[in-house]
Amino acid sequence: MAGDIDTPSSLFRIELLNADNWLPWKRRITAVLRDRNLWPYVNGDLPCPRPKDEKNPTQDKKAAIATWKARDEKAQTQIELSIGDSEMIHISGAITSRGMWEQLKQVKEHRGTAGILAARRRLYRTIASEGFDMQEHIKTFRKIQEELHLMGSEVDDK
Repeated sequence: MAGDIDTPSSLFRIELLNADNWLPWKRRITAVLRDRNLWPYVNGDLPCPRPKDEKNPTQDKKAAIATWKARDEKAQTQIELSIGDSEMIHISGAITSRGMWEQLKQVKEHRGTAGILAARRRLYRTIASEGFDMQEHIKTFRKIQEELHLMGSEVDDK
């Protein structure tokens, strides 16, 4: 079946996560994980099943947990293989794909008033220099706008 986690619909090559490419990397890895039906494991929509009796789980519950763990490990692998060496430290200690994602977000997405103020300051201080490249200038603005959006601070296109 196309898009199934065991038979991906296509092979993807995305730039490894580095110090400066969180936003485009996040969009691309999210797309890959969605295509492979792994995104619910990463975003927390599909948590690990828990047996009613932790000490004596049923066979069905054991099988469901094993299946969940196998799929979560596939999501972990997708994330690990798309992170550059210098950024691997940010996922150390995480035991689930959700844990990896949360650790990356904590480091890469600066939230709170101070982060919003710093990003807005960068936005307002972005000035084109003599002989500037308009596309590059707009790209810089859009990147900062997206950062602010992720922090919950909308910036109108105007």
